[in-house]
Formats: sequence, C-alpha cells, structure tokens
Amino acid sequence: MTSDEAVQLLLDGFVASVCGLLPVRAVWVHGSLALGDFQVGRSDFDLVAVLDGPIVDPEALCELHRSLEKTHPLAEKLHCSYMQVDQLADASLRHPTWAQQRYFDRPVGAVTRRELALGDRSLFGPPPSSLLPATTDEELAAFIRDDLEHFWYPATRKLTPWYTDIWVDLGLITVARAGVTLTTGHLITKQAALSLLPSLGAPASVVTDIHHRRYGPPTRATPPTKRPTPTQPTTAPTQGAAPTQGAAPTQGAAPAEGASLTGHPALGRYAALALPSPLWRLRRGQLARSFVRRQIAEVLDL
Repeated sequence: MTSDEAVQLLLDGFVASVCGLLPVRAVWVHGSLALGDFQVGRSDFDLVAVLDGPIVDPEALCELHRSLEKTHPLAEKLHCSYMQVDQLADASLRHPTWAQQRYFDRPVGAVTRRELALGDRSLFGPPPSSLLPATTDEELAAFIRDDLEHFWYPATRKLTPWYTDIWVDLGLITVARAGVTLTTGHLITKQAALSLLPSLGAPASVVTDIHHRRYGPPTRATPPTKRPTPTQPTTAPTQGAAPTQGAAPTQGAAPAEGASLTGHPALGRYAALALPSPLWRLRRGQLARSFVRRQIAEVLDL
C-alpha cells in the first residue's frame, strides 16, 4: 500500500464510522492536509466534524477513535473537533475534541477557522464556505496576539516543556507564522515558517534540527536502555497560533549552538541510534525558549 492509499483508507474509514455513529452534516479538513504541507507519518490529520445535534454517548465516540488507532497505523495522528451546526458562529465556545489520544473540550479558534476557509475542503457534506461564517482579519489578529501574550509568552518562563520536540517545533514555527500574519494578514504553512526562521535570527542548529526531524529521512526508533534526562513531559501544547500537533518522530541530535559535544562519553549510544542526546535537548531547549521569548516581545512590543 502506498502512503497516499493509506491516507485515503484512514480518511474514508473515519468518515464512514463517524457518520454511522453521529448525526454528521459535514467533515472538513484544516491544517497541513488542507494547505499542502502534509507529511505522511509526521503531520496530523486535522479535522472538524459538523453535527446536526449533540454527542449523546461520548464513550462510544472515544471507542470509535480507539478502534481506528488499533486498525490504522496512522490513526493516532487523527484529531477531530465536533461542532454543532447551530454553534458555528460563536468562536468562543468549546467543542468536544479527540486529539493526542484523549477526549476533551477546546475552542475552534480563528486560525483554524481561517485555514478551513482557505482550504475549503470537505471529506463529506458541504464545504466550509457554505456553512462557516467568515473570520475577519481583525478577529484573526486579535486571536494571534492574545495567544502569543497569554499562552506562549508565559510558557517561556518555564523550563521543562522546552526539552521536548513538540514545544521546540511549535514554539519557533508559531512565532514565525504569527509575525507574518500580523504584518500581512496572510497565513503561511509550517514549512514556509521554517524557511523564514533564519532571517528572524533563530538559532541555526535548532532550525536544522526541526527541519531534519520534520522533513528529513526517518531514523531508527529503538530507544536507548536508559531514558534521557531530564524527564520529558508527555503533554504537548494544546492551543496556539499553530494547530496542536502530535509529537514528531525523534530524529538525530544536532550540535549545540556555539559548542561541540563530540567525544562526550555519555553520547555514544544516542549517536548510534540517531537520537537526541540529553545534553543537546537541554541546550536546544534553552536556545528555543530564549528565541521565542525575544521574538514575541518584539512582535507585541512588550
């Protein structure tokens, strides 16, 4: 089976299953799958299901997603928010969502709504342009500013989250995308944001690390016997100008900015497995956190 066939099989299976369980009006696509930056096995399947009524049995919906994850190798990356058709106009409402292999409520924010409008792609039923109220440039800018100031900027005061791939990736990509949108009103893809980062003064080694992990060849997934330290949290950011992403596949360690780790006795087994070393994760987290904080302060004039 080709990658395209596996993707289509998963999407077709999900639509058939969810339409058999819930009163579905439409299933829409946003994120990289809608905007042309989708990477099989690395990108998430970001979906919105529009319903004609409420979810009566949340556990049955959770079981649907769990069953898909058991039968489709890509299904762990399938994320879906469930919105009632009579609630589409209110961007402040929280909606049932399955993402990161758990069920919770969250809003479908202005960035997601703009992505839905730009892609205007439906897997089932009418497209977003026929049901979803338009998001104005002012609403989009206000959402992004609020997200930077009240979510991402406070997050730069913390240490531990920045030792994980997902926070480094989303942190740098989010601030790059946010700057462009606030300046021009346009959304750019994650790949375009990654290409922009060097011109913003992002640490070259961190940008290389992100690019290799997201777009480079896959590496061995076998972990070392002992876990890297410090202990890495499993919780990924659940909001932001960039839609929430699942953890990206682990990739090779990049050299620390301005320092060499070559020959360090603790790093041999990590290098052999093409896994990031604990020392590189520490250094990368410090560099990413500092850049994100500085960039937000500049964009928002803090």
